[in-house]
Amino acid sequence: MRTSKLGMRRMRVNSGGNAALLVAFLLFVSYLLIYIVQQQDAIITIHDNLDSEVIYRVLLKSTNNLFAIGNDVVINPVMNGIKRNCFNVSSFNVITLLYAFLPPFTAYLVNFALVKAIAFAGMYLLLSKYLVRLEVDQKKFIAGFLALSFALLPFYTMYGITIAGLPLFTFCILNILNRKHLLLSYLVVFLFPFYSSLILGGYAILFVTGLAFLYYLYKSDKTKYLPLFYVLSGTTVLYLVAEINQLNLLLFAGDFTSHRTGWDMSYSHYNLLKVVKKTAEQFLIGHYHAASLHTVILIFVPAVLYLLRKKLTETKLLLAVLLALCLISLLYGVYNWEILIPLKNSVKILKTFQFHRFNFLSPFLWYILFALCINEVANRSTLKWHKRIVVAVVMLNFVYVAVLNTELRQNIIQIFTPDKSNISYKEYFAEDLMYQVREAINKPQSTYRIVSVGIPPAVAQYNGFYTLDSYQNNYPLAYKVKFRQIIAPELEKSQELKQYFDSWGNRCYVFSSEIADKNYFVLNGTSIENLDLDTKALKGMGGDYILSALEIKNSNENNLAFVGKFSSPETPLKVYLYEVNHGAATALHL
Repeated sequence: MRTSKLGMRRMRVNSGGNAALLVAFLLFVSYLLIYIVQQQDAIITIHDNLDSEVIYRVLLKSTNNLFAIGNDVVINPVMNGIKRNCFNVSSFNVITLLYAFLPPFTAYLVNFALVKAIAFAGMYLLLSKYLVRLEVDQKKFIAGFLALSFALLPFYTMYGITIAGLPLFTFCILNILNRKHLLLSYLVVFLFPFYSSLILGGYAILFVTGLAFLYYLYKSDKTKYLPLFYVLSGTTVLYLVAEINQLNLLLFAGDFTSHRTGWDMSYSHYNLLKVVKKTAEQFLIGHYHAASLHTVILIFVPAVLYLLRKKLTETKLLLAVLLALCLISLLYGVYNWEILIPLKNSVKILKTFQFHRFNFLSPFLWYILFALCINEVANRSTLKWHKRIVVAVVMLNFVYVAVLNTELRQNIIQIFTPDKSNISYKEYFAEDLMYQVREAINKPQSTYRIVSVGIPPAVAQYNGFYTLDSYQNNYPLAYKVKFRQIIAPELEKSQELKQYFDSWGNRCYVFSSEIADKNYFVLNGTSIENLDLDTKALKGMGGDYILSALEIKNSNENNLAFVGKFSSPETPLKVYLYEVNHGAATALHL
C-alpha cells in the first residue's frame, strides 16, 4: 500500500513537471508564431540588422557571390564596387546557406526560429542535465521557464548562435568531459563555428575553452585536458575555415587599406569617470547587441549570496561566474579608456579589432548564475515558502524579459492594434515604392548610381539600385576620402556629424545637418531647407540621382532637377527623386 502511494505521488510529481515544461514550450511556439503569422508585416529590428546584416546577404545573393572567397571578387552595386570580402559574411555559414536557397524574408524567419530554438533547447538541456539539482517537477519547471526566458532575450539572431548557442555548446563540452554522447557532442561543438561569428564573440569562447584546458593541464587531469585540447584545436581550425573571407582580406589583400585604419580613437574613447560609468552600465544593464535583461537576476543573486553566505554549497562556482561577469564589465569599460589611445594607434589590430566583445558571454553567464542561486534557495529547506520564492522569481524574470523585449512587445501590439509609429519589414524595404522610382528612371539599374538623403542606403540596395553610399564595417579608406568631398559643405554645418563621419565613417551617408537621426530613416518633417552638397564631386563619382525622404527646397542651387514625388500605401516612407546636373525635368507625382 505504501509503495502504491509513493508511486502515485511520483506520477503526480512527474505530471506536474511535464505540464510546466509543456506550458513553457507552448509559450515558446506562440512567440515564434507571432512572427510567422505576420510575415513581412512583423516589426523587425532595423539598427545593425535590416540596415546591414540582412542587406549584406541580399546583395551577395543578387550578385551570385555568397560563396565567393577571392579578393578579386567585387560587388558592383555598392560604392562603385568593393571587395566581396569587405562584407563580414562567411561563405561557410548556416545563415549564408539559408539566404542562398530561400527568399530574403523567409531566410530571415527560418534563421530566427532556428536560433531561438537552439537557445531554448540548449539552455533546457544544460540546466536539466547538469545545473539544476532539484526534484523532477521543480527541475522541469525551472529549466523550462529559464530556457524560455533565455530564448526570449532580444539578442541579434543574424549573428547566428554566437550567444544563443552557448548553453548547447557548454552542454556538449560537459558531455565530452563526462564521456557521454561523445560522437554527437563532438559533432555539435565542431559545427558551432559554422553558425556563429569569430569576431563577435567566437574568440571569447575559444579563450574560455583555453583557460579550462590550462586549468586541467595544471591539475594534470588527463581525462579532462585531452578532450579540451581536441575541442580547442578543432574549433580553432574550423573557425579559421569558417572565417576564410575575413582572413583572406586581412592577410592577402595587400592593395587594400581599410577605412578602419583612419578611425580617430579620441572619438570613441573617454576619461576615467566615463570608464567607471561604462563598466557599471555593462554590469547593471548590459549591451543591446548582447541584451541580457537581467534586472530580476541582479536583485535575486546578491540577496541569495548575502542571506545564505554561510550555507552555500557551490561557493567557488558562484563566485567564479560572478567574477567573470565583473571582469567582462571592467574590460568593456577600460578598453575604450583614453589612456590606451597611443597603444592602439601603434598596434594596428588593437585599433581595428574590438577585443572587448567578451560581453557577448554575459547573457549566458547571468543565467548560469541565476540557476546556481535557485539551487541554493530550493535546496535549503523543504518549507513551502522556499519553493514559492523560486517559482515567483522564475516567473517574474520571464514576465520581465517578455515585457522588456521591445521587438516582441511591439509585435504583440501590432497584432491587436496596428501601430504606425513602428516600421515593419515590408514598410522598411518599401518594394512597391521603389518599383515606382525604378520605373520613373526607366533605365537599367547598372547604368546609373544613386545616393539617398534621409533614407538608409539599404532600402535602395534591397531593391536593386546601385548606390554610392552604404553602411559598411569595412571599405577602402580612399573611397571614404573621395566620398567626403560630396558631403564636406554639409559636414561643416554640424560638428557632431563631422566628427561622426571623420572619426568613424561606417555609415558612409549623404548627411543633412537638418536631420538629427544619424540612423537615417525619416518619416516626419516637411522639407530640407538648405542642403549643401558638392554635386560636381557627386557627378564625378558617377552619381546620377538622389532619393530624398524630404523635399529639398534649394535643389536648384545644388544643380538638382526635381523628377517626382512618390508614395505607396504599403509604407509611410515618401521619396523625392532628383536628377543630378541634368537641367530641367518634367515632375511626376505618384
